[in-house]
Amino acid sequence: MNKDLEDFTNGCIEALYFTETGDCDQPESDAVMDEDSLLRLKADCHSWWGRFGCYVMSDACVCKEEGVSKAISAGRDFWYTRNHHGVGFWDGDWSGNYADILTNGSACYGEISVTEGDDGKIYII
Repeated sequence: MNKDLEDFTNGCIEALYFTETGDCDQPESDAVMDEDSLLRLKADCHSWWGRFGCYVMSDACVCKEEGVSKAISAGRDFWYTRNHHGVGFWDGDWSGNYADILTNGSACYGEISVTEGDDGKIYII
């Protein structure tokens, strides 16, 4: 896996844990993701990056988030955008038409939810 794809995937997983754990009726923040669920999420990241990563890494595409690579920021925004969290590619951090391209590309992947199993692991449902 190349470094940018790995950063993108890690950003997406980080955003999942940020939005989907630790609150009432959600998995605990230290819960571990089920292996099959993790593979499913990684497959979505791999697919998205293969289609849209070239836009993220283009010199013309500017991300205003400071202190983090564009790939990590894109991974976070992929999760936020596809799951309608009120922030994402469209909220002003990404330049011009790139924001629209990345937003529309993320929406194609659909919303996913997570739950905590009886074993304490996080599952994508």
